[in-house]
Amino acid sequence: MKKVALYCRVSTRDQEPENQVISLTDYAKRQGFEYEVFVEKESTRKTRPVKYELMQCIRNGQFDRVIVWKMDRWARST
Repeated sequence: MKKVALYCRVSTRDQEPENQVISLTDYAKRQGFEYEVFVEKESTRKTRPVKYELMQCIRNGQFDRVIVWKMDRWARST
């Protein structure tokens, strides 16, 4: 079984990541993945502590892959 990280991000506190969380967890369940959800609220390019934590986990081999709702949630400039 693959272990995946589900990364959700919103830009401001008045936005809710719930739609991203629901979509990603539904997908992970359908695929039979073991998963952990990482949610970043009110982030800027320079301050994304949850993403930093997730990157450390990836470097340590804790996850087989990262799944995002949309590429711009991971990196705005892509």
